[in-house]
Amino acid sequence: MEKQVRRQHCTGTGFFVENTIIVAEGEYLPNGIFQVYTCGFPPLEDRDASHSLLMGLDFFGGGALTVEETNRLSMLEKKAVNDMFVIMSDVWLDNEEFGKLGEMIGSHARLKEHSRFLFIPGPDDAGPSTVLPRCALPKYLTEELQKHVPNAIFTSNPCRIKFYTQEIVFFRQDLLYRMRRSCLIPPSTEETSDPFEHIVLGDKSEQKSFKFSGITCFNPGSFANDSTFVAYRPCTQEVELSALQS
Repeated sequence: MEKQVRRQHCTGTGFFVENTIIVAEGEYLPNGIFQVYTCGFPPLEDRDASHSLLMGLDFFGGGALTVEETNRLSMLEKKAVNDMFVIMSDVWLDNEEFGKLGEMIGSHARLKEHSRFLFIPGPDDAGPSTVLPRCALPKYLTEELQKHVPNAIFTSNPCRIKFYTQEIVFFRQDLLYRMRRSCLIPPSTEETSDPFEHIVLGDKSEQKSFKFSGITCFNPGSFANDSTFVAYRPCTQEVELSALQS
């Protein structure tokens, strides 16, 4: 069906790019064209409301949990006051530097034994394709680091992690830049927030943290450009926007 959108007609806030799912209201004209009067994104539902309605369904893939198991994990999560995620985005390491990073981590016994290191490929990293989801970094780049840090995890981009009751999405992509470049309809000047799940979106934009529909979202910023990173405490869902002092 051919569609026609006029700029003077009202649109919702956000970036309308190719393959975006939208809700459109308008009139089907005799010449077969659907004249769009208003369009916007589908309404969002609060995550807690969705979770209560979909209780028992397994969207994560690790198996559905009983109420007792969920309550037990919730109690353990509250006690994990010392657990923390430290997230750095836009970190540039070639093959030699991967080995040096492994040596540095391996020289600190407590860090090596009590921490887990997760590596996600970026948009310009080596791999068979740039199509999302991106495969994990190839073994020939990572084997030197794994000699020093055997429990390092090299996973896809995006990837999902379950920490007790929390489901966290890590996604490394210059999404804001790509959406601005590919926007079909000029965006509203109103401030917008793109809601996903409980998400960490790493791109080259400045650091940002916010809550939306019960979801904690944050961007750690560019470590390569600004030495910025984020410390996330899952026990309290606190986000600390941080940076190294030069």
